[in-house]
Amino acid sequence: MSLYEDINLEHRPELYGFLSLWLMVFHLDMFFKPLLGSVFLDRIASLGDCCVDVFLFISGYCIYYSWTKNPDYRTFLKKRVLRILPTYLIIAIPFFLWQDHLSWNFLYDTSGASFLIEGRLEAWFPISILGFYLISPWLIRLVSGKNSIWILLTLIAIIAILTNYTHYFAKTGIMWTRLPAYAAGLYCAHKKGLMTTSNKPVKEREHPDYILLLLYGTLMIIIAISPIRERLSSLVGSNSLRLCFLILIVPILSLFNYGISFTPKLFRSGLRFCGNVSLEIYLIHLFLLYVISYYGLSVYLYPIALLASIPLAYLARLLVQNAPRLAHHRA
Repeated sequence: MSLYEDINLEHRPELYGFLSLWLMVFHLDMFFKPLLGSVFLDRIASLGDCCVDVFLFISGYCIYYSWTKNPDYRTFLKKRVLRILPTYLIIAIPFFLWQDHLSWNFLYDTSGASFLIEGRLEAWFPISILGFYLISPWLIRLVSGKNSIWILLTLIAIIAILTNYTHYFAKTGIMWTRLPAYAAGLYCAHKKGLMTTSNKPVKEREHPDYILLLLYGTLMIIIAISPIRERLSSLVGSNSLRLCFLILIVPILSLFNYGISFTPKLFRSGLRFCGNVSLEIYLIHLFLLYVISYYGLSVYLYPIALLASIPLAYLARLLVQNAPRLAHHRA
């Protein structure tokens, strides 16, 4: 069985929920180090940075199938923009109004220009994912060719060089170092598609590959509980270290798919709920942490803000979904 057949997104909503919660703990650790006064928990939380890579990998994987089903660029882009942009604006506008008031900086920050020009991080993720969607058809062509694996490796090498040795790409490295994860998702979906449409029969695996899970799981634990990550970061730089997260994407998917079957139904329902509003959770909890940090409020408000971001995310989703209907009713 190949690596591509190991990728199973049957529990994608639950996976999104798990990644969202891990990212929340990662951001909490950023604002409040070491997490709960524990170096061990701090290292576990810091590994949550790779959740963004998993998100983008899955996004690229699904985008490939969406594009090949209906390769109409206008329809494709419209659907993606309508999923990201209204949600981003309805959450970001109050935050940037609080931060910048009614000034030029409000438009500068809300549009994402502050990230693209200066590397300011408040809006980096929605701006980056919209940019990846914009170039998806060309990326799909690159990863669908004969030498696609070499093109992918070349892309990784170029990004590693640019983000370490050029000022602009270093400032915006948090975006560029995530492009290979998105492209890898496109590549794996293409390869799996080739295998399932070939004349060769595909054998079903009856049991998980325990050796692969053990090796990858051990690697993740070593990185999480030892100073290896800090040493690598000081040696190769934070931008290059993000590229190393590529090797953890499939292991995280495999371990999650194996472990979710042993979790209680109630827990899975909670993960599914969070997964369905994962974008809203990401934006709201991060903006709340910025506000609390700015005012220097009690550290106990950080976990409260994280919990509050979940129902607020649900309300934001309802508002985005019902806004067209309300506008039509008023008209």
